[in-house]
Formats: sequence, C-alpha cells, structure tokens
Amino acid sequence: MRVKFLAAITFAFALVCECVSGGAAPTKAFAASSRSNNAVEAPDYEYTIEKEASFSGEEDDLTFDNGAAILVDGDSYYLIGPDGKQIIKNEEIIGVESVGDGYYIVIVKDGKDEVNKTGLVDKKGKVLIPFDAAFIKYTTDDPKDAMFLEVGYAMEETTDKSQCFVYSADNDYSLGPDEDDTMYKGYGEVFSLDEEEMVKGIRITNGSRTAFNDLQDAFTVEDDDDTTTMYNAKGKKLWESPEKSTVYMAKNAVIVSSSSGQQLIDSSGKVSYETKGYLHGLNGDDKRFTEKNDDEVTVIDIEGKQVLDKSYDKVTYASGGLYDVGSGSDEAIVDGSGKVVVEYSSGYTLKEVVPGYCVSRANNEYVVIKSGKQIVSLKNGVVDNLVFKDDSDKYYVLNDEKFNLEIRSVRELAPALARARMNDSAGVGLYDLFTGKQLLEDEYEEIHIAGDYIYAFADGTWTTYELELKD
Repeated sequence: MRVKFLAAITFAFALVCECVSGGAAPTKAFAASSRSNNAVEAPDYEYTIEKEASFSGEEDDLTFDNGAAILVDGDSYYLIGPDGKQIIKNEEIIGVESVGDGYYIVIVKDGKDEVNKTGLVDKKGKVLIPFDAAFIKYTTDDPKDAMFLEVGYAMEETTDKSQCFVYSADNDYSLGPDEDDTMYKGYGEVFSLDEEEMVKGIRITNGSRTAFNDLQDAFTVEDDDDTTTMYNAKGKKLWESPEKSTVYMAKNAVIVSSSSGQQLIDSSGKVSYETKGYLHGLNGDDKRFTEKNDDEVTVIDIEGKQVLDKSYDKVTYASGGLYDVGSGSDEAIVDGSGKVVVEYSSGYTLKEVVPGYCVSRANNEYVVIKSGKQIVSLKNGVVDNLVFKDDSDKYYVLNDEKFNLEIRSVRELAPALARARMNDSAGVGLYDLFTGKQLLEDEYEEIHIAGDYIYAFADGTWTTYELELKD
C-alpha cells in the first residue's frame, strides 16, 4: 500500500487577498471595437523528454508530494533527485514543497528545535537556508513563480497575541492562533532566489499575513506602524507609502488610496498612473487592473492605458487575455477588442490551462478557447483541461483542434500532460495532450512527475526523464 507523505507542521501565513470590482449602469450591447485582440496567442506547444537515469527499487519505495520525489524507508522519508540519490544526505524530512526554479522548501525531522526546522535547498542538495527557520513562505499563486521568500524565525513563547509572530497549528487552514496553538515571538527576513541569499538589511517584525509580498521584480514589507516599503533584491528602498494612505497589493504592483485619489506604483517604485476612480487588481492577470468611474468599469494596464476601450457594469475575471464582463442582464467572455468569445446567462466558469488555452463552461456547454477563439463546443460529457470524457466514460484529447484521439484511464500530471493508456494493455504510458503524441510506451506500472522530471516504474526499475515544454 502506498504511503501518504504529509507535512507534520503547517504555519498559516500565506494567504493573499485579491480584489474584483462591480457596479450598476445602463445596459450596453456587446459590440466589437477597432482595438486589436489582446487575447494570449497559443504557441505550438510540444512536450519532449530525454532519459536522465535509472535505478532499481520497488514501486512503494517512492512517493510524490508537492513537486518532490520522496524515498520511503520504513517510517523515514528522504528527498531524492532523478538519479535516485538523496538530495540532502542522511536528513529525514517531514515536509517538502518545490518552489521557484529548482528549489525545495524542506522541513526536517531533527531541526534546530521543535519549531525551527525549515530550510531551503537547491536540486543539487546545496543548503541555501539552514534548517533553523520556523517557516519559509511564498506569496505568488504558483510556487514556481516565486522570486522572493519570507523566512520566519520563532523565538520565545508568548501568550500575548499582540506579540505573536508565528504559531504552530494542527489545522492547515487556521487564520489565526487558537486557544490550543502555541504562539511565539519572532521576526522574518527575505531571501532572493535570483541572488540565492538573504536580502541585506531587511527585518520583518509585523506578524500579519500581508506583511510581505513578492512582486517578482521587487517585494514589499509592511512595518508595525502600517508603513509599506518596496525594496529590490539588493535591499535598496524603491518606494515608501505616504502618510494617511491605504495600500492594496496587486500581483506586480501596489495600489495606494488617499484623499486625493488612487495611484498605481509599479515594481520599480514609480507612480505609473493616477486617477480619481477606484482601482483593483484583476484576478488571473498579472498587469491588468479594473478602474471604476461613476459605476462604469473598464480594464487598464500598469500605465493606465485602456485595454478594453468600452466600459461595463462589471469586470470580474481575466484569464488568457480574456475578460468576464457584464452589462445589465447580459454577460459574456470578451477578448481585448471587446469581441464576444462566449456569451452566457448561467453556469459560467473559465479556466486557463496554459497561456493561450482556456476551457469555459457556460449554458450547460463546454467550450475550448485557443488564442481567444472557440475551437470546440460540446453539450454532452465533461471537459477537464484538454481531456474530454463522454457519457460512456471514454476519454479523448485534442487532435487537429478536435477531440478525436481516444485514450483511457487518464490522469493528468501537468497541464496537457497525462499518464494514460491508448488501449486495454496492462501498462500505462505518457501522452502529450497538445499533439496527441505518445512520449512513453504503455509498459509502465506507475508514472509520476516531480519538478522537471518524469519518474516511470516497471519491472523493479525506476527510470527518470527530463521534461521540457517547447513553445
């Protein structure tokens, strides 16, 4: 029976607030404008693999969790690489997560003490942060996008919530210390993945969940007096929030509200746009914002230039260069020119599979969108990413922009990459769902992914392959 690997300690310190905007205004028709289509173009994606190594073992020797391969040895767990060797020599682990490009946040069994036992290593086993931190936190939606990490250290215990910097909690979703949680005083530092070192001169003493934010080109720290400061990877101060202002975080920018209006601060610390309206970051879009004026909402870029050259009652979602808009009782997905891609009245969802590919469900119908245009529309069955399951439980993947290539028992390992069978053979293979190409023959008992590597098991041997998505 496969062992399920779980982190023993979780610190609830990594929630990011994202805002949407709405309002009410007279109904407007969904008409295309002269503005060009800003939908994300889908490249000619193709997965390739190259054999890395092979090593003997049993199927239950490995388990896979949070983008990492874990060697199971009785009740002990070890982080391993694609060669089957331990990345951290003789160090038992109780938690792990892949972050950035080739790094692991690791909680070890025997750290500095009961609380401070978290560190950071690269894929070659170099310890970049010793295992003496209470937590290491990223704030990007996808851990692979992280450029800066908050590193928190617990000091002496406290019973005063106002002094609490970090706390231990059994509940993974705890939003604050409960009566049974242990609270600690402490402080935080900031680690730059690009520089592979702590940013000099930064010390975080504010224990709130929003005290640190990764803007990728820079980061912000909120002090105890609620002043927000932006720094670069060298610790240079780029910007500081003015007095009597309120700061809101967008993904790659800061929104500042004061009595004189609102400003967009870009990741260089410069004021890129000012307005008397109301600004919000768009969920799903790094550098787009909604601006609301007189109950009308439009979309702008970081410099305040209009992305959509008409206004709506609401703009509540953006993905793949597409926008969910509403005017009166009409709702639709539009591209950057305002052209309707999907018009709907009920049951709406939209998910970006990879840049350029989105899947929408509206009006009890699934629609696959490529480069801002519908390529497939299906009323029966279910579409999950780029896999279609019909009413008879058969699975199909895209081939020539149609779901006409049948596969079986599908499990997606990454966007448009699946472990599946082409027929009823005993083994499983690896399939590129963009092209329908079979990357590994149906001869394996197990196929998993960890970081940029595929781990495939058959006949007492694990074989690893380096994975690349070409575009």
